[in-house]
Amino acid sequence: MAESYGITEENLTIKNLLSGGHPVVLYPIVLGSGAGELVSGQVLGRKTSDFKYYKFSAAASDGTETPRAVLARDTNASSADASTTAYVHGEFNQDKLDWNSATSGQIDEAKRKLAEFGIYVKKIG
Repeated sequence: MAESYGITEENLTIKNLLSGGHPVVLYPIVLGSGAGELVSGQVLGRKTSDFKYYKFSAAASDGTETPRAVLARDTNASSADASTTAYVHGEFNQDKLDWNSATSGQIDEAKRKLAEFGIYVKKIG
């Protein structure tokens, strides 16, 4: 039996994150302390210093400039590390993802990088 990590099909439909029939894979991750209150759909990068996940930041040089996952559920990591789940494979609606103020050119590059990890992002409509 597949692990759900607390994510149901109903949650996915409400948020409209998914954009196709490509298989979705969830993976347990740790959001690093100070990452803040994040909502599902946040694009995440992983710091090379602690291997924890934080908001994707195109201008960073600490590892978070490489998008690697999409947060699956709202999680608060404001004052402590938080265990949660992220999508590490699937097909997603670009307009429902949080790119953390990235420009359109940075988003295009991030989409190419995400595809290398099996996360396919497309514009709907």
